[in-house]
Amino acid sequence: MRIACIYLPQFPLQIAQRQDPGLRGRPVLIAGLGARGAGPVVIACSRAAHALGVRIGMAVTAARALADQVQVVAVEADALAGAADAVAEVLLAQVERVDRGGPPHGSHHAAYAEVPLGCRGATFGARAVAELERAGWVARARIESAGRPSPASTAAMTAASAMSRSSTKLAW
Repeated sequence: MRIACIYLPQFPLQIAQRQDPGLRGRPVLIAGLGARGAGPVVIACSRAAHALGVRIGMAVTAARALADQVQVVAVEADALAGAADAVAEVLLAQVERVDRGGPPHGSHHAAYAEVPLGCRGATFGARAVAELERAGWVARARIESAGRPSPASTAAMTAASAMSRSSTKLAW
């Protein structure tokens, strides 16, 4: 069994830019809750914000002090979940089994899809990325075989296990 790990970098930023295209090219940070009740932290940032010194994991107040022109945006949990569903639907148009990769959180998101039998992994990965790009997403794909242990394949095998236990095509 081969699993495609579809990786969406800066997922919350991609969502914010889809909601407000005027954010593209501007210094923007996405704020989220810090660990253990800490104040808001940067969970994603644009390249323009990164060039100003903003980093993922930095306190929002520190980021604002460093770069006062950066725009702070919060992405709602419903928007994250809806975007993960949209990504999964694009993949489900190509394959029968997709795992959304759990509830989206943090700066990146990954979904997993079983590569169809008889399809070259690289071909499937390129097709999946192209379909996601047509839908407006930035994505990368990596194909892992179940017999080759690596961090990505461990995640993929966990996803495959969840898919096989699931009675629906779309697993959470």
